[in-house]
Amino acid sequence: MKTIYITSVVAVLISLAVGISEAYYFHNNPTAAKEFNRNHHFEWHFYASWVRVALFTPLVIWNFIVFGGVEIIILTTIMIALPFPWFHDGIYYTFRDILKPGTYPKKWIDFSTTSSAKLSLSAWWRMLLFIIYLGLIPYLLMQYG
Repeated sequence: MKTIYITSVVAVLISLAVGISEAYYFHNNPTAAKEFNRNHHFEWHFYASWVRVALFTPLVIWNFIVFGGVEIIILTTIMIALPFPWFHDGIYYTFRDILKPGTYPKKWIDFSTTSSAKLSLSAWWRMLLFIIYLGLIPYLLMQYG
């Protein structure tokens, strides 16, 4: 049971840390994504996705070692993916607005209209994914707790 809680907490902390670091980075370098795309000949968000995969992979491996089986790999990946937009995007918009008031006036529940991301979810979609995630936790605890 502790492993499920630890995975959830660590995944949320990583999501928050990535969101905060990106908020500071893009506040100080507002054209960084466009420059990255031009200089490296591939999209910044593609690169960022692989960095996130690298950050979350140890959680998947840890749960596989503890519980074993392909099912736990899939469930852990879902546990990481569902709440990620709620925490990452929410903290990103909040910190960007703190750094430059008025940028995202709705803060946590705001939505970017200028993002170059391939997948940009509204606050309602992010919240729905988070609620689904919360619904999965009792199942995981019953199965693996």
